[in-house]
Amino acid sequence: MKPLFNWVFGKALLYISLVLAVIFATLVMPTVLNRLGQDGLALELMSPQALAEQFTKDRGTALARAENLQAEIAKAPAAEVTRRLPDARAELSGLNQQLQAPLGVLAAFSPREILARKGLELERATLEGEILLLEAASKRNLQAEVLLAAQKLPAQPIQNSASACQKAIEDLRTFVARIELEKVARNLMYDEEADLQKEAKRRCDSYLEVAKAQKDAVDQVRQAAVALKSANAAFSSAADKAKSLATGVTLNPTRTYGSTLVTAAFLLAVIVATPFLIRLLFYFVLAPFAQLWPSIRLRIRSDLAPPTLVQASATSAPITLKAGEALLVRQGYLQSTSTQGAKRTQALLDGRHPLSSLASGLSFLTRIVGEGETTTVSAVHDPLAEVAVLSLDKGGACVLHPRALVAVVQPADRPLRITSHWRLFSLHAWLTLQLRYLVFHGPCRLVLKGGRGIRVEGAESGRLFGPDQLVGFSLDLAYTVARTETFWPYFLGREALFKDRVDAGGGVLILEEAPMGGGRNGPRKGLEGAFDVFLKAFGV
Repeated sequence: MKPLFNWVFGKALLYISLVLAVIFATLVMPTVLNRLGQDGLALELMSPQALAEQFTKDRGTALARAENLQAEIAKAPAAEVTRRLPDARAELSGLNQQLQAPLGVLAAFSPREILARKGLELERATLEGEILLLEAASKRNLQAEVLLAAQKLPAQPIQNSASACQKAIEDLRTFVARIELEKVARNLMYDEEADLQKEAKRRCDSYLEVAKAQKDAVDQVRQAAVALKSANAAFSSAADKAKSLATGVTLNPTRTYGSTLVTAAFLLAVIVATPFLIRLLFYFVLAPFAQLWPSIRLRIRSDLAPPTLVQASATSAPITLKAGEALLVRQGYLQSTSTQGAKRTQALLDGRHPLSSLASGLSFLTRIVGEGETTTVSAVHDPLAEVAVLSLDKGGACVLHPRALVAVVQPADRPLRITSHWRLFSLHAWLTLQLRYLVFHGPCRLVLKGGRGIRVEGAESGRLFGPDQLVGFSLDLAYTVARTETFWPYFLGREALFKDRVDAGGGVLILEEAPMGGGRNGPRKGLEGAFDVFLKAFGV
């Protein structure tokens, strides 16, 4: 039922995707293409370099317009300058409102939108320059009118006033030079000296007024000329500033749709190529270096015997207890047992390694005691698992992964002895992600389970095997990693870089035929897979 549901769901999802693609192709895309047009589409695909070149052209056009504005306003009548100034200010206010509108996220990558916004900025700079020119021209026109008015002041007859003043003074001096008797007679009869003094004062005062008025008129003309010169300089400065405003509008390196596509393609190529480059580095550099590292040797004593195979892999293993033996069975592997034997629950396989026992599932074991009692051990819930029985004589020992152990037969009065050995400074330990090794010591019988069974084979002159296949090995073997023999399967991701290798001994290997990892479909992933790696590092 589940495969049928997955098939139906997958086909429905594909159908919905096709419907959306058809709707986009028939409704949205034509509208976009019509709005853009052929030129607009080419514009949208511009690179940052082409965008910068187009902006440089647009800015050159704005600078040329600023040059034309200078000449145009310089020749414009005063009335036109006065009329254009408020219109330019109103237009600038509208442009500022447009530029204050936020730019959309996608618009920041659109060359068309970028050029349009930069065009508005150039237009604003041009308008600001025009306003500066108009204001400067208005002030200049005002100063020109002031100068013209000053130049039109009527010329006063200052020479005549000076001559009249001089003549009145001479007449007074002539009267004063007369004989005393004549002056007295004239003053008595006509009061002539007083009249001459009044006339001289009147005419000289008039001369002083005319002279002052003339001087004021000349000063006004001079001041108006200076002000007009300053206004002309301000107009020239405004023209230069108008050009600098347009020049100040710049376009920094911008990411566009086209460059984004190129960058995405480059990143895709890097992402695709990186695993292959890493594989080349690992295959030709890391792996040869790792093979030169000293191997891992766990031999404790030279007389420790390797395990022997008591029963080859089968779907079940009957275990018959001898006198003084006890059987510990993991949950889910007790298929059938005698009704006569004493049974109870044992919390942990090894109290000295509680975490390892808990992590490997060797907790809450069924303990069975009874001479001659036969118990059948089988993977009750896993149809692909088979079990095999190995024997460790007294003095025998082997490295074993507890994950494969489903039952153990040990002396009833003495628990199974397990020792742990760390190899933190071995490169092989880090490459295999196994830093601790658990050694099981005899006498005992071990029931091991594995996908499609457990195989025990001699190390002979050295053996290579997959890293997930290893269940255990005898202590006289040297354990290392070796580079996979075939390059192309590894390069294409079909084979692991390293295989496990044992040699330099006459012991045995204990291998799982078809490792199933966390389930029937292969190793677990995500957090469960990470937890499996963590447990492997601790030898569990």
